[in-house]
Amino acid sequence: MVVNATLTALAKHGIDGKPELHVYHVATSVANPHSFKDAFNYAYDYFSSSPLLDSKGKKIAIRPMKFLASMDSFTDFIKNEVAQRSGLTPDDNVYMSDPKRYLRMQLACFKTVHRFMRIANLYKAYMFYKGR
Repeated sequence: MVVNATLTALAKHGIDGKPELHVYHVATSVANPHSFKDAFNYAYDYFSSSPLLDSKGKKIAIRPMKFLASMDSFTDFIKNEVAQRSGLTPDDNVYMSDPKRYLRMQLACFKTVHRFMRIANLYKAYMFYKGR
């Protein structure tokens, strides 16, 4: 929570470059619990209403954070994302046009998903922790 609050404060006040004192109080408790989902939803609401600009002065579009309930749903999400970004979706006719290329792409996707899953397994205890 402290890191998220620091990043939010930097996004809000870091662009100004004016030396000012801003004090933030960040806390949660059993009496007033605050979840990560709440924090991300607040950040989405803020940056939707006050978007940052890229180097060309265009608004940076953001999407709501996707929260997954289990390792299986995370695995499915990663598989679909990797397939979509690599062009292995059913809409792309890579298999029909070049079967060897399709197999190479499929192997590369498998390795990418496997790498993601190895990393995710390291953080599994933290990813789906139900506490507040």
